Amino acid sequence: MQYDEFLALVKAGVSERCPNSEVVIDKVIKNNSVELDGLSIRSEGKNVFPTIYLNSFYEQSEAGVGLEEIIDSILRINSGNVQTIDIDAEELMNLEKGRDNIYFKVISTERNRILLGMVPHREILDLSIVYYYKIYAEGIGSGSVLIYNSHMKNWEISEDELFDIAYDNTLRNDDFRLVPMNLLLKELMSDGDLPFELEDACDNNKMMHVLTTNTGVFGAAGIVRDDILKDFADGHGAFYVIPSSIHDLILLPDDPSYEVEAILGTIAEVNKEQVDPMEVLSDNLYYYDPIESPHLSMVNCAV
Repeated sequence: MQYDEFLALVKAGVSERCPNSEVVIDKVIKNNSVELDGLSIRSEGKNVFPTIYLNSFYEQSEAGVGLEEIIDSILRINSGNVQTIDIDAEELMNLEKGRDNIYFKVISTERNRILLGMVPHREILDLSIVYYYKIYAEGIGSGSVLIYNSHMKNWEISEDELFDIAYDNTLRNDDFRLVPMNLLLKELMSDGDLPFELEDACDNNKMMHVLTTNTGVFGAAGIVRDDILKDFADGHGAFYVIPSSIHDLILLPDDPSYEVEAILGTIAEVNKEQVDPMEVLSDNLYYYDPIESPHLSMVNCAV
């Protein structure tokens, strides 16, 4: 079955099961220009419609899952989200009511040229700060709604004002943490113990730290935390910042044995082979030297 035919059949099937709702499939540009097809079931009286992405369902169809089973799954997902997600539309229209829910994150500039033309942003090195509205849903945690130019226009504020609001909220409410790599790996192990070979590797690289948030979401925003970078430099000297994903950064104290080309090659390989395409941050490398240049700089652009 061709993909377009699959979309048409899913839309028709969901519409038949939801006769009092409008079923819409839109192209959605996600982070790093990843384009997905999102289905929404728009019911009267609701101001928020969960978007269910169909691309993975097509893969299920190609693997032999029946259309009716796929439609059942879509309806279950939609029902669960509709019952838990509730955004006051007035908060998105009224800045004073919604300002406490405005935050920022960092994304790749080069990979998001189209998206950045539609959203307020500011560039930092090869990255861009963008803004989002944080929502809370009982049972499924928090989610986010990207803030577009239309929101900022409606609020009648400048990007500078939006940055100040988001910066205050992000620093006040997003608890950033700097964790030694060995401790983080231990957290991920079910029994809290590392295998011998990992324990040995961590001992050899015990100065490597991960900068993220307590929730593990959008932790790369910590790249603007000059206070955290300075404190780390006070204890470890000059260091590299490896952009491991939009959710975290790796801080690696400098050592004469390190070769920049090798680090850059590892970053590019990991991004290509291991990181979700929508979570890749950058193929570049950053450096902080508290003596020569007490601010973050880009070591070298990826070739």
